Amino acid sequence: MKGLFITFEGVEGCGKSTQAQLLFDHLRERGYTVFITREPGGTMVGKKIRELVLHKEYDGITQEAELFLYLADRAQHVSTVIKPHLDDGGIVICDRFADSTLVYQGFGRGIDPVFIKKANLTATQKIVPDMTFIFDIDTATGLKRAAATEKEFAPKGSLDRIESAEAKFHDRIRSGFLQLAKKEPRRCRLMNGALPIKDLQRSVCGDVHALLKRRNIIA
Repeated sequence: MKGLFITFEGVEGCGKSTQAQLLFDHLRERGYTVFITREPGGTMVGKKIRELVLHKEYDGITQEAELFLYLADRAQHVSTVIKPHLDDGGIVICDRFADSTLVYQGFGRGIDPVFIKKANLTATQKIVPDMTFIFDIDTATGLKRAAATEKEFAPKGSLDRIESAEAKFHDRIRSGFLQLAKKEPRRCRLMNGALPIKDLQRSVCGDVHALLKRRNIIA
């Protein structure tokens, strides 16, 4: 890839979306060619899939169907958005990517992680993030934050379909992300989501600028 691919991951309410947007603003202000997107929902097709997987109206979706919906979103997203921007030499920031599917559908739902990894290779066209920030926070605090956040498919003060899963599901998600961060320390940066926003922003921007320097990417 000519460009730079940075992803943000973590449990519900961990603050990753805020930090992704702050990094985007920071880099754009400094003259970098940068694009921000998200999964699911980074394309017109993805927006429909996002509604299916997050709206409580579709609570009857099986875990296997849920997996393939996320993979379909990613396949469309990579082909039409992520890869073209990377091929043009830009910086792409993505709020959730393949790691979320491995953790949510693997650790969370109990689907074979080997199968998920193989399916992800097709959906991602073997694209792997250059750097992944994983934000960790205890699940109870995260879900409380999530309920207080304005969202598309659930009123403020409540949770969407994924957020509404049982507490043990969210505990497995947290454990999965922590294991991922430990397994891939060169790519993954584990961040304490309970820290002040400005402190986290400073750390994220510092790590990204160090990566830009190593890759000799200049605005």
